Amino acid sequence: MSKETENDLADAASGESGNENPGVNLSERRLPRSIRFSDSEWKLIEGVAKNRGMAAAELVRHAAVSLANGKISAAPSVDFPASLAEITTQVERIYNGVYLLATLKRDEMLGNGQKELLERIIEDARKSKDLFQENTSD
Repeated sequence: MSKETENDLADAASGESGNENPGVNLSERRLPRSIRFSDSEWKLIEGVAKNRGMAAAELVRHAAVSLANGKISAAPSVDFPASLAEITTQVERIYNGVYLLATLKRDEMLGNGQKELLERIIEDARKSKDLFQENTSD
């Protein structure tokens, strides 16, 4: 889901207190429409809606109207391979920062008897980095 889509859906409050879709009159009476979903699709929609504090039908309506209004796009707005390279660079920077902070906290953690915790944190970070690099190096 794109950042624009995520922000769009996150802005929608539970219920229908705001008009997040320009050109849509919320005072206009809504009529039932029929859309078919498989059970697995509907469960996925219900889960996302619940996490956002929305009814499933409200989420579907909001996403559909947002797409129709051009507020969200069905296609990525940027070149995905270029984005992946940028994401990889950012993850590398984050890893280096976290590693530096863990190193700086090393003496304090050792002094507090947290050697095992420190070792687990460092090992988990290394495993995550290695796994990420394996999945992004083609």
